[in-house]
Amino acid sequence: MTNDKPHSEQDDYKELLQEAIHQRTASLSDGKQEQLLKIGKKRARITNVLIVFTFLLLIQPTIYISTLLYYTLAPTNAMEIRNVVNQTLSVTEPNVFLKDRDMEQTLLPLSLQLHFDLYKRVGKKDIRIGEEKTDYVFSRATKVSREYTTDEKIPEIPYIDNEVLSHPNNYNASYNSSEEAQVLKGLPQESVVEAFVSFRELLSVQ
Repeated sequence: MTNDKPHSEQDDYKELLQEAIHQRTASLSDGKQEQLLKIGKKRARITNVLIVFTFLLLIQPTIYISTLLYYTLAPTNAMEIRNVVNQTLSVTEPNVFLKDRDMEQTLLPLSLQLHFDLYKRVGKKDIRIGEEKTDYVFSRATKVSREYTTDEKIPEIPYIDNEVLSHPNNYNASYNSSEEAQVLKGLPQESVVEAFVSFRELLSVQ
């Protein structure tokens, strides 16, 4: 008897629970159920968007940190690349140089950009002749762009001491080639000299 009583109470509880669930399900109309399904789908979409957005937010700093570590610790680090650029310029264009302290470097995702001004030594002055940008993906140069410009103003009225280039027929001032030759001979042997020549007649390339 003592074992049957709890058993019957348990059965009664299950029956009541099933009836309550059935009544609650039956009380929801078809429209209400569709509305609940739409709400569930919207929440699922929002959750997916937030997950993707969080993943993207995490990926950007990860790439930046990886780039920073590479250009700091790798054998071809940023300092080594700067030295290569400087040495390459001095070998290929010995009359052009850059000021290393003015070189700007920008870290981009998995890449590096160097930006610097180009100079020439004219007399006792350093003349800025342009600028150059070099893009690197890791240690490989992918793009080199150069723009020539100068901060020096060309004189409006040319005189013997400031004219840039003159046609021989219009050159009225006296010109002593021997004096110019002495100037060239007085320069150190490793000096690089640029000469601009104008001809009286049009000549072929040959």
